[in-house]
Amino acid sequence: MAGTGAEQLLGQGDFLVVAKGQVTRMQAAYIAVDEIRDLVAALQAGERPALPAAATGTDGALARLKARLQLVK
Repeated sequence: MAGTGAEQLLGQGDFLVVAKGQVTRMQAAYIAVDEIRDLVAALQAGERPALPAAATGTDGALARLKARLQLVK
């Protein structure tokens, strides 16, 4: 790398992106190799995650939003 800054990285998801000569520090979720293996094994076994009602639309929030949007029309 031609610039400085890599020595200040925290590790585990902290990284630098160089675009058009500009260095930008980024942070992403760190997922360990063992966690990836466990996830792949679970998906291959056909396991499905248990999602909260808000994520599945069964908590009524979507219906309330649609009703509010109808009022705006």
